[in-house]
Amino acid sequence: MFHGEYSYSLDDKGRVIVPKVHREAFSDGVYLTRGLERCVWVFPLATWQELSGKLSHDGLGSSAARGVDRLLYTGTELQLDKQGRVTVPDYLRDHASLAPGDSASVLGVKNRLELWNPSRWRAHSAQMMSRLDDDLSRMGL
Repeated sequence: MFHGEYSYSLDDKGRVIVPKVHREAFSDGVYLTRGLERCVWVFPLATWQELSGKLSHDGLGSSAARGVDRLLYTGTELQLDKQGRVTVPDYLRDHASLAPGDSASVLGVKNRLELWNPSRWRAHSAQMMSRLDDDLSRMGL
């Protein structure tokens, strides 16, 4: 399970550090794709393959399924480099408003990491905090 909140900079090639505590989980590969709320989802390859199996469906007739397929399956499979970094492709950086040289918030969230533009993350987390009490109640917690 991934956890924690980290701040790293994207280097001039668009690479970001994967927190050392989580690198082993990505030893067999990384799958990056668009995430909800305009972040980038970073899955260990095995986790992505498992999730992909759950997403399998006869989606040609459903516009919703085609949309999910187009957004998630247009991700990319990569490897961490020797310094524990992963290159975030341009189109995914654009999706999350991340730019080389800028900071990125790296969040551990259950089965994945998420890459966020720090100002967008602060605004989103403040919004979630304002309704946390109600959300926990709805979840029976």
